[in-house]
Amino acid sequence: MLVPLLFCLIYLLFCAININGSVWFDESFSAYLIRGNFTDILSLTAADVHPPFFYFCLKIWSLIFGTSVISLRFMSVFFGGVSIILVFHLVKRWFNLKAATISAALLSISPLLIRYGQEMRMYTLALTIVIGATYVLELALESPNKKRYWVLYAILLALGIWTHYFVVAAWIAHLIYLIFVRKQNPLKKPLLNTYLLAIIIFAAWTPFLFQQIQNVQKGFWIPAISALTPVSYLTETFFFLDSENTTSWLVPVFLGIVIISGTLIYRILKQSKLRQPFYALLIFIIVPPLVLMILSLPPFAPVFVNRYILYASSFIWVLIGAMIALYRSKKPVLKITLSLLTLTAAIIGIVNVETRTPEENIESIISMVNQLADKKEPILTNNIWNYYSAVFYSTDEHPVYTANDWIDYQYGSEAPVKKYQYHIISDLKDFQKQHQTFWYIADAQNSDSVKSPIENYRIVNEIFDGDYLAIELERE
Repeated sequence: MLVPLLFCLIYLLFCAININGSVWFDESFSAYLIRGNFTDILSLTAADVHPPFFYFCLKIWSLIFGTSVISLRFMSVFFGGVSIILVFHLVKRWFNLKAATISAALLSISPLLIRYGQEMRMYTLALTIVIGATYVLELALESPNKKRYWVLYAILLALGIWTHYFVVAAWIAHLIYLIFVRKQNPLKKPLLNTYLLAIIIFAAWTPFLFQQIQNVQKGFWIPAISALTPVSYLTETFFFLDSENTTSWLVPVFLGIVIISGTLIYRILKQSKLRQPFYALLIFIIVPPLVLMILSLPPFAPVFVNRYILYASSFIWVLIGAMIALYRSKKPVLKITLSLLTLTAAIIGIVNVETRTPEENIESIISMVNQLADKKEPILTNNIWNYYSAVFYSTDEHPVYTANDWIDYQYGSEAPVKKYQYHIISDLKDFQKQHQTFWYIADAQNSDSVKSPIENYRIVNEIFDGDYLAIELERE
């Protein structure tokens, strides 16, 4: 048990490097949503595009550990660590201790797992559920008469979809593995009863699922897939870079990993004893992105995003670890080369993760305003999207607001604001009467000709930082 705990510690250290960076919209939405009780969370997620289980967990976590950025993000670190431990035991059951050790070691330094361990979203929780379900499935297959394993597997199947809908791609991979590798008939007991139980557990959420699917199909932010989508999926897994930015010496590193991995897979699959678990890994790696790409084709709206299937990209590192441990040859050139290339990719990817430019660095502009603002001087944000991110940093000394008149309430993501009305100004004129001066934060566009956005107020101070502009306004 000490071996996987050591890798968890390594993972924790890498996550800690950048865990206090600025929150962005998705994270601030998570933090904002859990302001209410569990009934509120249930009703508000029904209006959004994700199921509620992650938010329930985050709410419980916040009640125990608080609501600071480090506290809330550490839940993702925790589940990332749990996934490393589960991978260790799964691979040990499939292969041996050496394979388990190398696979867990590589997973602990995989860039995407570190990246999403630094974010208060559901991706590492989904990963933990998928790996846990895979382990329980193996136990159930080895002991088919022990109903508790099948019941637990059914619960995990349902919880996975209660966490993120695209975990269903992992369950499709499981089903393919069961039918074609383990030669199981899903229409017979105990599998049939297991799937029926999972459906029953999830059934209560089904009406909201269909409504959310309709909302996404009306148009979403995700771009269409292209011929480069599979390549970017792999380059992001190894380097935390899309295919267009994987240039120069990264190209031979990438091609070396892909070609050598393909060669070793072919040779290892000739060994009958290893064939079954290696087929399992390949299915778990290939099927989920393939499912998402198919679902992204017309007439459906695009849905392919790497982080949605973090569990599949994580299994890539597990596969490489198993190959390095299990490939036997009198000339271990391929194994040594793959090890060096993989470590090189991991190091480059970690550097890219830790030095990345924040998607929304609103914490920086808020910090600057707090240093310059007078005591009790409030901050007003120009729209709901900036409000969501900025309000996370609201303090009693410098509270963050936005105006109700600036919110359309036409998107599901605006439902929590409408429900909680936290620092939402219902009467802007009344707010102006109460404050001689206040700060106004907006997107830094047309910054060459900044004018006071509020009538009868003049600009007395201004700050530009990245994508944001902050101006101090004083009543004339």
